[in-house]
Amino acid sequence: SVDQLAETYQWFSIARKLRETLRSPIIGRAQQKTTVCDMEEMGTMNEKAQSSGGQPKVLILTPVKNAERYLARYVALIEALDWPAKRLSIGILDSDSNDGTETRLYELEARMRKCAGRVTLKKRNFGFQMPDAIPRWAPAFQVARRTVLARARNHLLFAALDDEDWVLWIDVD
Repeated sequence: SVDQLAETYQWFSIARKLRETLRSPIIGRAQQKTTVCDMEEMGTMNEKAQSSGGQPKVLILTPVKNAERYLARYVALIEALDWPAKRLSIGILDSDSNDGTETRLYELEARMRKCAGRVTLKKRNFGFQMPDAIPRWAPAFQVARRTVLARARNHLLFAALDDEDWVLWIDVD
């Protein structure tokens, strides 16, 4: 019906606004990903959001590795979001870092808690390190690297997802 199409358009507009806010010129190489939901699932999310003020609950998930130098900017960009804190959650998984990433995450945790209703910080090492002087996109290491990345994302998703309507994956850099 026309009402369903209008509601669907509204949700896609909200998601687009959130993506655009997060994809400021500072972020640079963020990739756009498209998610497809069936109409029944979209209707359930619409009803849920309308009963809670009209905005969906969003979970931002970010797996990180040796990301200490990017974390302050990452948190500053999340702080700049125009999204209600009670409707925003953040989940970050630090995996196999050896540069102080975990320490820096806990230093920035208070700032994240001011702009998000819930913050989940996890540490999980998978034992994968790229050899020195080999770029992370080297074809010989892609299967192993992407396998670990998939495991990290799954671990983070299961640890951080609660009752959010949307999940937004964002790179730290």
